[in-house]
Amino acid sequence: MAKKELKEDTEDSIGESLVTPVKTPAPSKKKGLSKKDEAILVQVLGVDTANRVMEESLVSVTKLDKTNRFEVTVDRQEQPRTLFYFDDEDIIMEGPIEKTSTISRILPNSVSATGKYSISDMAKGVNRYLDNFLSVDTGRERRSTQVKLAEKIRNLTKNLSDVFGFDDPRQLETFIAAWLMKDSTCRLSGIPGTGKTTAIESSAILMANSYGYDTQPRYVRRPNGDIDLYEHGQNFEVYLNNLPDLRRAWDDWRFTPWSAGSKISGSYSFDFAFLQKNGPNGAKKPLRPSDFKRALFNADIIHKYNAEGKLEGIVAKPLTVNAKSKTKETLKKTEGPLHSVDYSKIISGSEKFETDAGSNQGYKFREYLMNNFYDARLDSKSGRKAI
Repeated sequence: MAKKELKEDTEDSIGESLVTPVKTPAPSKKKGLSKKDEAILVQVLGVDTANRVMEESLVSVTKLDKTNRFEVTVDRQEQPRTLFYFDDEDIIMEGPIEKTSTISRILPNSVSATGKYSISDMAKGVNRYLDNFLSVDTGRERRSTQVKLAEKIRNLTKNLSDVFGFDDPRQLETFIAAWLMKDSTCRLSGIPGTGKTTAIESSAILMANSYGYDTQPRYVRRPNGDIDLYEHGQNFEVYLNNLPDLRRAWDDWRFTPWSAGSKISGSYSFDFAFLQKNGPNGAKKPLRPSDFKRALFNADIIHKYNAEGKLEGIVAKPLTVNAKSKTKETLKKTEGPLHSVDYSKIISGSEKFETDAGSNQGYKFREYLMNNFYDARLDSKSGRKAI
């Protein structure tokens, strides 16, 4: 017993210190219940609590000396723990078979002062039990998430170390720590050509990826009114170095938030409101991020070329769309709507919106999409964790 406790303490300390990844036990496979067993569980706990037990816990029913045995444990717990036994009118015990005790001793609130069994009181006792184990499970999951993040940071640190030479590993650690700390500063010094600027830009890209980070081509307005095409969205690409003005404009825009009244579109395609399944108007509908972007950034684009075939300028106009609008991508890639979109599947009622053409015209439409739709990836098997 002492060895087991020591092992558990060691794993916890490692997880909390974020030194070595801790493998969380895989979720136990839930055993199905027969209709009769489900009915017994509902009779004992009531509908709501019984459903919670079947949804959140591992439930098995076995016959033991004419007794229906319920083993209840929250997922990812290594050992199932028997919560109670039920046999007709008697709830007789908890724990190992060798130790028997009355339900009034196990869950005092489940039996009234008169000794009469109460479903509601029993449900309260079981819910407290589940809440307790769920909190333990959540703590383990949180530590596992922290370890995974730490492992990712170590990989990013190694990548920077492989590309850029640091005289002392402590300098590298300081550099990474400065990027991870809020309102911190770090000074890099060296002769020209040592990669200071490249290191800063690389680190910014590695550390700044966030929900809604967009790597698709984007048309964005400059403060002087010109429209630029950023071929890889917020991602840095080498071609930007050949055009200093374009690189500076991209650098000013790449982490710009969306704001009402701005003349320039924000950089992130959507924000965390798109992760919520309920909005101001109630339950939302699922929408794939790719469809979100196609609908929002579906502008009328014209590329102007000179006689030598060199791009001289870009004209970007928003589209006015409503529930009856359908656009078709033109065969000419130099003009017309960028995407084929059926807006009747997105917009309801008589509302009209402008799509975005780089000058923040799509601000209201973007708000509408996030208020009425949620990220369809939430419905996948891994859900939010995959995102």
